[in-house]
Amino acid sequence: LARGGRAGAEELRASLDLFVRHRADLARERGKILMHTGPATQGSHYLLFDYSTAALAAAALPAGARARYREAILEEVLRLRAAGGCFIDNPSRGRACGTGLALLALAALR
Repeated sequence: LARGGRAGAEELRASLDLFVRHRADLARERGKILMHTGPATQGSHYLLFDYSTAALAAAALPAGARARYREAILEEVLRLRAAGGCFIDNPSRGRACGTGLALLALAALR
């Protein structure tokens, strides 16, 4: 919505506030093989997609408004780091997908 000119910084902040408030619920899906296992039909294969999207949203905010969101998103992304430096949120999705999405998130958080 923001990229399409239908939402501004306030809406982005409100969405990111929801992410920060509910990130523990989402993080409980980490490492599960079954898809759509969460109470709101979220599945662990979406975690790094969600984190990379949240990172892009945070990057669209004015520089002074990013820190709170950056820290929360970075913490969640780094929890998915596996041995050897790859990232994986679901074993069935694999390392390449997870690592690619993690790199997108990390680049947006830079």
